[in-house]
Amino acid sequence: MMTVELRPMVLAFHVESENRKGTMTANALKGAKLSTFKDLGNLPNGQIYYAGLTQDEPMTRMLGSLLFGMVGDPDTKEGKAMLEAFETLLKAKPGERVETSSLPPTGLQVMACADAEAAVKAQLKMIETTVTGALFGQGILKEKPTIKTGAKKYKDFEFASLRMVWDHEKFVELQDPNGMLPDEAKKKMREAIEKLLGKEQQTWLGTDGKVVLQVTAKDWEAAEALLDRYFSGENSVGKVATFRAARAALPGEASVVYLTETIQAVEVIYSMAKPGLEAIPGFGGFDLPKPGKAQAAFVASSFTVQPDRLAADFVIPASSAKELYKAYVAPLLKDK
Repeated sequence: MMTVELRPMVLAFHVESENRKGTMTANALKGAKLSTFKDLGNLPNGQIYYAGLTQDEPMTRMLGSLLFGMVGDPDTKEGKAMLEAFETLLKAKPGERVETSSLPPTGLQVMACADAEAAVKAQLKMIETTVTGALFGQGILKEKPTIKTGAKKYKDFEFASLRMVWDHEKFVELQDPNGMLPDEAKKKMREAIEKLLGKEQQTWLGTDGKVVLQVTAKDWEAAEALLDRYFSGENSVGKVATFRAARAALPGEASVVYLTETIQAVEVIYSMAKPGLEAIPGFGGFDLPKPGKAQAAFVASSFTVQPDRLAADFVIPASSAKELYKAYVAPLLKDK
């Protein structure tokens, strides 16, 4: 079933499918949970992406190590070790997780867990198994991650530090497998990716024995500032009107919710696509209007996974559409 709703303040799309009782799909999804993700709005404002995941066992098994930004080859020694560490992580019973991220890499992840210390050890073991050239998060690893346990302390949390060095050359090769882009376009693409991701990423992973925290920032001072904002509730995203409107338009409970601040996202996507567009003969690309005084413009989606049904929702609040109009359409009309 698919529906489109034109509500007074929201454009909403809904897709739903029924699972028959007793089928393999229905049986595999037994134990699937839903959540309101009440802590999502407490995350710091100013980021691009916000997400909440239930991380019940069916959901976690379905997404596997990809849920933690890693992909392993099960036919290799390292891939088998990653799977073993992933099984150990499942035994620690990871629960509800909320997170936010942006580019250049900055973000915060908060994960409930029955055995938080075991979960951190299992995640570190998974990271140890990653190899040069593997996909990790948003980039390709140029070398194995550097891990230092007991690196930092914050309140009752003890953090291990993780350093990932990116191979942007390899990343560009994957975007152009047939070698269609000219060298100059590839050079510009590498420069754009390096501007977005930097040459390396710094992340800290730790626990206070109750929850697991993961924070990414350019340095520890910036990471501490992000943690301070989360724990103080200062300038949280839940205070932003377009965020509240987007979240309120989704189902109250879901398996996954995902909100994107589209003005920042458009800037990031265009900066990556621009070198390829400029290389098209006779086209030469184009420049986006500057957003100016436009406020944050959130759109949102959710996925509901239950033994008897699967559903997806996507919403565009009128308030966000208005800000997108102000940012990109109005300047073009003004020029004419």
